[in-house]
Amino acid sequence: MLTSCTFHPAPRRRWTPSGRSRCTGEATACWCANAAQRYSVGDRLPGLVTGAGGRLTIRIQADDPGPGHNWLPAPSGEGFYVVLRLYQPRRRHLEFQFPYPPLRRL
Repeated sequence: MLTSCTFHPAPRRRWTPSGRSRCTGEATACWCANAAQRYSVGDRLPGLVTGAGGRLTIRIQADDPGPGHNWLPAPSGEGFYVVLRLYQPRRRHLEFQFPYPPLRRL
């Protein structure tokens, strides 16, 4: 499964765009072990790649897409969910006025 989302620059102080967890049948979740030992992509990630105008695209997939991509490992062949965490969010976020990007399958 290959999924991507692109975040346009947004007013925020600190952020973690994606945390990813495994879904289980018991409505509980846990982090998915992965070789990269990466469980989130955020503003403090070494080597974070941004595009034109500060856009941030995150590749959510089982296999490492290689250099030049922000990769969030996902379990292979299993369901998972994505969590957006904002630390010190701005008013637009708190008032549900910020247009968050959809996840899209590539």
